[in-house]
Amino acid sequence: HRIRTFDDIRFRGNDQSDFKLSIWNKGRCLLCRSAYIQPYFAGFLLSVNLRESCYHCPFARPERISDITLGDYIVKNPYAPFVNKDGNISCMSANTDKGLALVNEFLKSSDTIEAYERDYCERLEYAPALREPARRNELSSKYAELIKKFPPAMAIRLTLFPVLLSRKISLLKVRIKEI
Repeated sequence: HRIRTFDDIRFRGNDQSDFKLSIWNKGRCLLCRSAYIQPYFAGFLLSVNLRESCYHCPFARPERISDITLGDYIVKNPYAPFVNKDGNISCMSANTDKGLALVNEFLKSSDTIEAYERDYCERLEYAPALREPARRNELSSKYAELIKKFPPAMAIRLTLFPVLLSRKISLLKVRIKEI
């Protein structure tokens, strides 16, 4: 087996597409797969293999207790003037006066960061964890039972087998139509 090295792992496509797992080395993509066909990633995104506390998280709400919240910024319009050429946008929200002072200090000290003020409600539209705790997936009880008998990787594969198979078939149909 040849050992491959990598210097970057991404969980989103740079083309404003859905979630993807991609592994990069020196600007070259070595692997790129839809998150929804990767068992662990799909389980996370579908709220199947989360900790019990995620379904009751008291911090998943618009009122934040931290000084600063960092996260992804999903944009409706990828051609908006504040979106860079790769479509990569992060969000930094100042939740307190102390947080605002830290954000301003950070922005003054950096000549490579571009910052644009946006309405917080825009962020809430695409960030469900900022509004409410994760909603329990109906398959999470099956996963909870299987995790008692199998290692996590096997438990999530067994739990999501029908879902993953269906998605792989859908992707295959799309590829066949393209050909």
